[in-house]
Amino acid sequence: MGRGHQAGSAAIESFIEGLRSLSGLIFGGLDLADWRGLIRFVHIAAFLGWAGPAMGASWFVYVAGWERRKRPEDGELLRRERWVRRQFNLVVALEHLAFATLVVTGLMLMESVDWAYAGQSWLGWKLLLVFVIFIPMELLDVILSAWFGRAMKPDPEAADSDASTYARAARVQDLFLRATIPPVMIGIPVALYLAVVKPA
Repeated sequence: MGRGHQAGSAAIESFIEGLRSLSGLIFGGLDLADWRGLIRFVHIAAFLGWAGPAMGASWFVYVAGWERRKRPEDGELLRRERWVRRQFNLVVALEHLAFATLVVTGLMLMESVDWAYAGQSWLGWKLLLVFVIFIPMELLDVILSAWFGRAMKPDPEAADSDASTYARAARVQDLFLRATIPPVMIGIPVALYLAVVKPA
């Protein structure tokens, strides 16, 4: 176990050093220390803009679909579900922008303090959470959301093709939300805890 722990710690340290080198290449010529307060403000605002839709809006879509599946004959529940999905697809675009801003400003904050926290374990675990779980999830979400937006924009009752495309997109969206809601609901509070408490 000791060797495994050492190997894991070494891997995390190498990962952080790689990110440090990357941020140095991108932001190395900028004096970010004087802008740290503004960067932190934008970072927190981006976190709220990402976490809100990721945790709240996705839950509304899941619940709307679940209620409609319980009573598929209820036309009003179907209308509500379609409306919720369309609004969610609009909000998701802002979520993606907020997440990209969150990652960039996070690297800028680390660069502004010359990666003073690089040797602390909480930073390694937080960065692993972001780059191993959140970023791949968001990239897949970007790809799927582009399809969801096109498939769900037309009126599904206008033609049989529109209705079948909408239904197929809704099924895929439900599968994606079922797979991602649990790690998001757990991962976001964990990331926030690591960033605020900074456990040793």
